[in-house]
Formats: sequence, structure tokens, C-alpha cells
Amino acid sequence: EKRSRPLKLEALEERLAPAGVNLHEQVADLYRLQLNREPNPAGLNHYVAQLRQGAPLAKVARSIMSSPEYHQRVVTGFFQNCLDRAPTSRELTRFTRALDRGTSEEKVLARMFSTVPDLTDQQYVSFLHDKILKREPDALDMANHLLNLEAADGLVEHDARLAVADRFLETRHGRAEHAPGDAVAGLREAHERALQALRQREDGVGG
Repeated sequence: EKRSRPLKLEALEERLAPAGVNLHEQVADLYRLQLNREPNPAGLNHYVAQLRQGAPLAKVARSIMSSPEYHQRVVTGFFQNCLDRAPTSRELTRFTRALDRGTSEEKVLARMFSTVPDLTDQQYVSFLHDKILKREPDALDMANHLLNLEAADGLVEHDARLAVADRFLETRHGRAEHAPGDAVAGLREAHERALQALRQREDGVGG
């Protein structure tokens, strides 16, 4: 009996698609689970050709995940999960382009958080705790972050809050607790399911 093995992107770094595997279906699986749609003929043929030339599955997966279309899904997920609304057309374009240029998801989140209007400094600190750490700030947290906002007092309000959000997301505490509740966790889980499905199909061919 074959066991389903957990599969990470890194595990496929040097793995080639074995003979006999349906390459078209492999690529189609990645499109369905990463982009939530069927592949268009041009994209399908492009990635199938890469696999036939010996490209690892991880390279194809990364290529799809670096596309503007995938980045649009990431940005939409950020807004829906963190701000309970869809991004405006202008916001979608702005933050998608930032990801396209290689800006990290943490930096994009910080920029997004810093633009939330009509919050006092205390409300902003509570907002960051709620959205990133899923808890209320204790007295020490509140005092420290208010001091950080005061320290950035020479900046305009947006830049001061951006600096605090950046610092907040870069702390070890923020990184550790943000990961499980990632705003695009659903997309990443879908990506992992896609790779695992491909691996199981390969095992079936090999067995």
C-alpha cells in the first residue's frame, strides 16, 4: 500500500518528470490549484515543453507563482482576509505590481496596513495585533509600539505607520505567529495539494 508523503516545493528542486506521466495533466493540476482555473492552450503548451526538456516540477510551480495573475490572487486574499473587503482596482494594480517587482509579502502587507484610514495610534496598534497575532496587545506591547510611532514623528503619518508595521512584521514574535494564520494560507495549501497530487500520480506510474 502506497503512503501519501508530505511534499514541499524544495523536495522537487532537482526532480524530473518521469517517463509515462501525463505532463498536460500535471500542468493543468497546477493551474487549477494555484490559479483556480483551467490552463489556456498557450500556457499549457509552454510549461509542458519545459517539462519535456527536463525542467523540475518545482521550476514550473515557481514560474506560475511568480505570475501577475497569481500575485493578484495573493493581493485579493490579503484584502479579503485582513480588511474584510476586496481591493479597489487601483489597490489591486499597485500591490500586484509591487509583488511583480519582487517586494516581499511582508512588505506588501505592511504597506496595506499603513493605509487603513480613521484609526488613532492606539487603534492602529490593536489593529496590527488582531490581524497579525490574532490577539489583543498587552500593556507592554501597546507602550512599545506607541513609542515606535512617536519615534517616527518626523515622518508623515502614513510613513510612520508603515515603519511600525514593517518593524512589527519583521520581529521574531511577529514572524512566528503570523505564519500559521497567513492571509494567503489557502492559496499555499492549494499549492501543496497540487504538488502532492503530482507526486502521487508519479508514484502510481512508477509502481
